Amino acid sequence: MKKIWFFNTILGGPQAEQTLQPNPQGFFIVRRTPDILQEDRIGYPFTIDYYFKEIIHHRVSRFSNGLYHIDFNGQNYVKESIVDLIETLIKDAPDVFKNPVKLMNKVVYRKDVRT
Repeated sequence: MKKIWFFNTILGGPQAEQTLQPNPQGFFIVRRTPDILQEDRIGYPFTIDYYFKEIIHHRVSRFSNGLYHIDFNGQNYVKESIVDLIETLIKDAPDVFKNPVKLMNKVVYRKDVRT
């Protein structure tokens, strides 16, 4: 949860888009997925929002065995943690996931991080 790319308090797609829009292509964030039904959040706990030609919202699924999963660019990624999954995507798709968005004021947007 302390990774620079994790934005705990962004509630949905429109807010994620506002966060991404001032940045150039290749920027991304990862957030919880609170904008869907509670029962769906268990299976899709995170969303990766990224800007590559357009803003894309890509949900990450979590299997009942605890593994995280995403289909990206025709490849099936399955990892034991969300950190491993994101770090693999950064390595495998550096043009898409160049830089995490960095908020100027984490106190306002990331109440879970002390500054």
